[in-house]
Amino acid sequence: MECGFVASNEEDGAVFRLFDMSGNNGRLVSFAKSARCAAVLLGSLHYRADRVAAIPGLGPSPIAPGQAADGADSDAALALAAYAHSGSRGLAGLEGDFCLVVWDGERQCFLARRDPLGAYPLFWTRVGSSTVFATGLRALLALAPSHALDEGYLVDFLIGTTLASRTAAESSPYKGVHRVTTTEILTIDIPDGRCTHDPCWNWRDQVSDPGTDRIEEIAPVYRDLLRAAVRERIHGRIAAHLSGGMDSATTCLLALDCIERGRGELPLHALSLVYDRRSTLALETPFIDSILEGAGDRLCGHRIAGDDILHFDVLDDPPVHDEPCAALWAFGQERALLEASAGLGVDTVLTGEGADDLLHVSPNHIADLLARWRLGAAWKSACAWARARGSNPWSILRRHGLAPALARRGGMLAQGLPAGRQAAPSDQWSVPAWISAEFSRRHELAARSADNRSRIYRLGPSIASSLALHGIERRIGEAQRSILAAPRGIALAHPFLDPRVMRLALGVQCRLQAPSALRKPLLAEAMRGVLPEAIRTRRSTRPFNEILYPGYSRNLAKLRRLINSPPIDDLGMIDRKVLIDCVEEAALGAAMPSRLRRLNETLSLVTWLSMRAKWETRPMAPGEVIRMPAVRARGAGAAAMAAS
Repeated sequence: MECGFVASNEEDGAVFRLFDMSGNNGRLVSFAKSARCAAVLLGSLHYRADRVAAIPGLGPSPIAPGQAADGADSDAALALAAYAHSGSRGLAGLEGDFCLVVWDGERQCFLARRDPLGAYPLFWTRVGSSTVFATGLRALLALAPSHALDEGYLVDFLIGTTLASRTAAESSPYKGVHRVTTTEILTIDIPDGRCTHDPCWNWRDQVSDPGTDRIEEIAPVYRDLLRAAVRERIHGRIAAHLSGGMDSATTCLLALDCIERGRGELPLHALSLVYDRRSTLALETPFIDSILEGAGDRLCGHRIAGDDILHFDVLDDPPVHDEPCAALWAFGQERALLEASAGLGVDTVLTGEGADDLLHVSPNHIADLLARWRLGAAWKSACAWARARGSNPWSILRRHGLAPALARRGGMLAQGLPAGRQAAPSDQWSVPAWISAEFSRRHELAARSADNRSRIYRLGPSIASSLALHGIERRIGEAQRSILAAPRGIALAHPFLDPRVMRLALGVQCRLQAPSALRKPLLAEAMRGVLPEAIRTRRSTRPFNEILYPGYSRNLAKLRRLINSPPIDDLGMIDRKVLIDCVEEAALGAAMPSRLRRLNETLSLVTWLSMRAKWETRPMAPGEVIRMPAVRARGAGAAAMAAS
């Protein structure tokens, strides 16, 4: 484990092992203790001033000086103060990108919580009389007598079930190892082993209705929320990914404004992948230049040559990861950016990730009109959107009306394809042909995939809200922070995925129905006068096909060897010949990238399966060990806290 923690109980109390506390100015891992309790936190808390104000008499420091191992103002110290004041309700009120474990020595229990988007993983298991929490699976596997895989988890991975779904929420790749979910506070009483799950977050309940569908009225509110989200994520030396699109440019310029107002230090570093030989991607460079030139010496640009960084190159030397990572095949570009950031001594890297999920407005309300049999209104809206987007109304009606309406009802023709196994490249719902027929039958993959598809369209009260909520689900537990950034001592931050920002965006998704030529009309209006007009009014950005198909082609021999590696046979899951045929077909560039998603994810899974035995046996550093002695007496204070 390069960065994280392990927490466990022993006969005489609790013990914490902290890894890489020196990274990122000590901000990524923090620890605090009082006479009876302790807290360890990976990540960072946001809106600290609001939390401090909610605790009467706390003052500028969360707890008394000297009680925190790394400073009384640490994030762990604030979490511990919130628990001391309000018990589990205090932990539920924390905001940020974090995972957290609290030890209550008087109650003899652990409490664990992750932020709503699961920025960092947190697992737990029982070993004899001990309960052990860890931010990495390897620390738990070192204690387990068996490393048996959980086939149910792998099935969920294969059919695209998100980690937020109920069947997958608590599972891990290994039997007997559980995941702390993002929706509950887990409490484990050590004496009797009882587990309590207290709900603390439900995205469906977080919708903030703007009260209007007038974008010009919503935009100032959204801009203020987004600016605050950027400000909360500025710590130490800052870099921002700058791709030339509206999302990254927005984050970059808002960060520059916050730094100039005294938050952080100048210059702001802007890191961009630039292309010379990839003709389509090279068209992004003028947009990058317009931001850099407009900011002058306040923004220090760093151009990274991207022509030779192709998809699947990362499989030559994949970053160590404890569980399958669906996006591994595309990590090459982000790894290059983070390596450059680490070379600059950067503490925090800001991105524009997440804007597509909730700001991209589509006519999904047409499906709701069809569901209410308002056929005329649905057709009229489809025609209006077709005119605005330069499209065909029948195409709009099928994609945003008929397909989701049928999917919500569980219709097997929702994608215009029959259910069951499909030849690859596959769509996102059918069972890929490279999954062995016996494995598919044993786990009823066709039925499970159909159920998963229907569930996605039922997440919210409407199809529009359901798709917005599914966009959030897909973000939960993303691995870039823990796999790529944290080992380098870097906090990877996504302001667009701040829950305060997302609440309003969810409400806007439920409101906006008017056709627009712009993909993200709210962001375009919010950034009027901030972004260069050429970027603010962009209708689309360049696809990455130029590094996808050549990536298949250049890495074809390597992918064949990977598929033929011995560990792939263990589960009888993959038909090797069919999978290789599908990869060879993809290397010819014959399929749309959207139809290669399942293939890319399967190759990421195959990579993990082929490497896991090697990674499981890597030695772990001892870490910094901190012990908390047992508290024998249970007083009135503990009883009051337990009741809260």
